[in-house]
Amino acid sequence: MAKRKLVDAKEDRRIGRTRNTLVGALIELLLERGWEAIGVADLCARADVSRSTFYLHYANKEELLESGFASLTLAIRAAPCGRPPCAGGRLVFVEGLSDHIFDNRRTFLAIIGANGSGIVREKFRQLLLKMISEDLAMIGSFDAATAHFLSGGFVALAAHLLAAKSSRAQDLADEFHRCSERLLAKT
Repeated sequence: MAKRKLVDAKEDRRIGRTRNTLVGALIELLLERGWEAIGVADLCARADVSRSTFYLHYANKEELLESGFASLTLAIRAAPCGRPPCAGGRLVFVEGLSDHIFDNRRTFLAIIGANGSGIVREKFRQLLLKMISEDLAMIGSFDAATAHFLSGGFVALAAHLLAAKSSRAQDLADEFHRCSERLLAKT
């Protein structure tokens, strides 16, 4: 039987710190330059890490982006909601994600707004598709077409409301629930 290498807590903290620093650098550069203008060298310079350190953690900038979205998913899922998935026809992650989007309005405008990158927007839609699919599967009403429709609808609605400077997180949650409840009631 092979022995497993134990990683000490100090090393785990350093790994987490490095990854968080790289995600932070990606967000800053997205806001400044946009996705297409960012290279690995730019990320390393902003995060003050070597290229070899970057490649120890990620294969490319797309993998770094996916890692950031995976962390967001975990944070949204860990937030207490007090109800089971789709209780009353409502997908439970919506309020937490809406709050996060509006707390980080400028970043999400760069991600899903009119001037955002199609690649980044699609990665975000895929994150939504996964969360929606998981919630629908938990209640036994998973339908791929509905999940795709809802994920695209959420992205479009969020982009629209972010552009309307008077909007709030609760507006996004309420409008999405209003639209999705009708659809989910028919499936």
